[in-house]
Amino acid sequence: MPEFEEIRRLAVHQHGLVSRAQTRQVGFGREALARKVRDGYLTWVTPRVLRIGGAATSPWQSAMAGVLDIGYGAVASHLTAAALWGVPHVPAEPVDVSVVRYVRRKQSPVRLHHLTVIPHDQVAMLHDVPVTAPPFTVLLIAGKFGARRAAQVFDHFLGSGDTTVTETSAVVESLAQHGRNGINTVRKLVRHRSDRRPP
Repeated sequence: MPEFEEIRRLAVHQHGLVSRAQTRQVGFGREALARKVRDGYLTWVTPRVLRIGGAATSPWQSAMAGVLDIGYGAVASHLTAAALWGVPHVPAEPVDVSVVRYVRRKQSPVRLHHLTVIPHDQVAMLHDVPVTAPPFTVLLIAGKFGARRAAQVFDHFLGSGDTTVTETSAVVESLAQHGRNGINTVRKLVRHRSDRRPP
């Protein structure tokens, strides 16, 4: 069945996952889908996302499932983004997903955040998953989870070289006009740090 082969090709770049919308786009009907699920070739992981049989589970797959569940323009964000960037002791789940457009999702496994803006230059692709970039991630965490968690994540990013004080400050000031929560918290974090690294 060529439609199922197309689904397999999509899933290769999506951690073994495919959205229901994508199956419709390649011409895979409801009955054919139900048959593949019944035969074990596909498994529902959310009401709108399926996993190819045999695909290994991972935090990357969970994040991708959340992004696919929300759909167009969605990105992994907040604590999930921090965890995917390698920040230790930060939970990747429940999966935080942000989107600009308004979305209503019943029975969604994600922690959904509606934002006024997601700057294009603050979205990165990590292992094929769209994820908020470090400076924006720090700002989002400051606004939602407070200064202590934001400081932990920010200090890790500075130590790993994933961002700098100067870069983070520039992102924060560029977004200040939008009145984002966390602006003043990150400003304080920036004031107490510098880009100079110990020898």
